[in-house]
Amino acid sequence: NADMVYVPTTSTTEYSVNIQSLTFGGIELLNWRDKARPNAIPAILDTGTTCLVIPDSFLGGRVLDRPYSKFQSIMTKGMSF
Repeated sequence: NADMVYVPTTSTTEYSVNIQSLTFGGIELLNWRDKARPNAIPAILDTGTTCLVIPDSFLGGRVLDRPYSKFQSIMTKGMSF
């Protein structure tokens, strides 16, 4: 059993929170360039959909790899989603 954890939302119009990490198959998709400072991107929480949207940019130079491109390369190696 785990205790309920409350996190602040980033918006007053949707349920979104800041995320610092996104992993798939144990592989980190958000490889932050500057690990010495706090990094995060907003993520919308929606229990009514199976949609997964991952950015495919370098986030203004904040990450070393494009997260969605990295996800696609993992998927081509036969890992199931």
